[in-house]
Amino acid sequence: MIIIDGYNFIKCSGFPLPKNVDLVTQREHLLKILQSSPILRGKHLLIVFDGGQNFPLSKNFRGKNIEVIFSGKHKKADDVIQDIIRKKASTTHLEIISSDRAIINTARDHGAKFLTSQEFWRKIQSRYKKPGEKNNLSEEKEKSLSEEEVKEWILLFKNRQSEDET
Repeated sequence: MIIIDGYNFIKCSGFPLPKNVDLVTQREHLLKILQSSPILRGKHLLIVFDGGQNFPLSKNFRGKNIEVIFSGKHKKADDVIQDIIRKKASTTHLEIISSDRAIINTARDHGAKFLTSQEFWRKIQSRYKKPGEKNNLSEEKEKSLSEEEVKEWILLFKNRQSEDET
């Protein structure tokens, strides 16, 4: 089972989100992406969102392997996810997706696998690339700063440090 910290994943850098959309649309966009991901086929997903169940899901959503729960009015999704991790008899079959440090620590303490939201998004995204096409990670690794750029950055940091001291 993969447990996803819903809003944490939506807000991660790189996640494609249409501009100026409400929470319902953001959630539906996430569910569509997860539902269509080839690497998630056949896997049970539990997405946990903050808040009460006054946020309806679209009637068009038909996720056989996707379950959505809301934390409730007085509880955070983080707490719900941590409770699930603690209560599971076998956490070796859990994969937790969140960039929240407390959730990651709980997962680690209980032997569950975990990925940050950004790592999970890159993993999903890499499966959509065409053969031979570079993904963002390999492109980033190939880029390096020139000696001149390094000197420029050092100068900027030194100037910033002297400004902060005054």
